[in-house]
Amino acid sequence: MLLLGFDIGGTKCAVVTANWDGEHIELLKKEKCPTDLTVPPEEMLERLMKMADGILDGKPDAIGISCGGPLDSKTGIILGPPNLRGWDRVEIVALIEGHYGVPTHLQNDANACAVA
Repeated sequence: MLLLGFDIGGTKCAVVTANWDGEHIELLKKEKCPTDLTVPPEEMLERLMKMADGILDGKPDAIGISCGGPLDSKTGIILGPPNLRGWDRVEIVALIEGHYGVPTHLQNDANACAVA
């Protein structure tokens, strides 16, 4: 199963691809870039999706997004983290899921790190 991950941070963002065989996850590729808080969140996310498209080898089966809170994992909305000035009520799951057409999930970065 091909997985795509996005990590949204106040100073840097990253995209990763990985293969999951049901038991083990193998990291395939990783790219990162500085977070640009001078542009609207949607523009920054477009850049990240373009970066992800460049490292994907095929359509992902599922997508995970990690970001510092506050956020609402159930609705897929970033609610205005203090380290992401201007990222208020960003419907990140709808945007990314709409681009790729696969199940997409948002999780607090601390929780995502604990699971990883």
